[in-house]
This record gives sequence, C-alpha cells and structure tokens, in this order.
Amino acid sequence: MPQQARVTSIEAVESFRNALVIYLEKAARVLDEVSDEVVRTRLWVQNTARDRWEREVKRRARILQEKQNELFGSRISKLREVTAAEQMAVMKAKRALEEAESKLSLVRNWDRQYDSRVE
Repeated sequence: MPQQARVTSIEAVESFRNALVIYLEKAARVLDEVSDEVVRTRLWVQNTARDRWEREVKRRARILQEKQNELFGSRISKLREVTAAEQMAVMKAKRALEEAESKLSLVRNWDRQYDSRVE
C-alpha cells in the first residue's frame, strides 16, 4: 500500500511546480528543434543527396564511355599505339563511377532505414 506524502510546506510544492513548468517548456523547445532537424535530414537524404549522386553517376558514366571510346579508337587505328595514359584514364573513370555508385547505394540505404533508425 503506497504511503501518503507528508507535505509540510505549500511554498515548496509551488516552487517545485514552477521549476517543473519551466523544465517542461525548455524540454518542449528542444524536442521541437530535434524534430525539425529530423525532418530536414530526411528531406536531405530523400532529395538533395539522392539527386546529387544520381546526377554524378550519370556524369561519371558518360565520362567513362568517352574514355572507353577514345581507347577503342586508338586500338582500331593503325596510325598510333594505345598509350598507357589512355588506359589509365579509363581505369580512373571506372573507379570514379564505382565510387559514385557506392555513394548512391549508401544514400538509398539511408533512405530505406531512416525512419526505423530515427525511432
């Protein structure tokens, strides 16, 4: 059986109540700020970051295609030999494309998991 509280000072109860009201107001403001930040981050993941990496994948794929075409042109041309610089440019473009695809994959993963992680 719970014991009853023995209040000896009404002023102490009022002081506690006032402090509690101030605390609740501050906590509500902090929770609102956190909630706003969660929404901003969600929008960034869903829109800004995803759009950026999708564009970057397309751009880097285009660059890779150009470098591969240059290398292929060099190979079929009997006028000059394939240079190491052309082969390295193709490899560099492949690595750049793989990096962009990896980043896009991460952003998509963040988007799928965002709500459960925030909870």
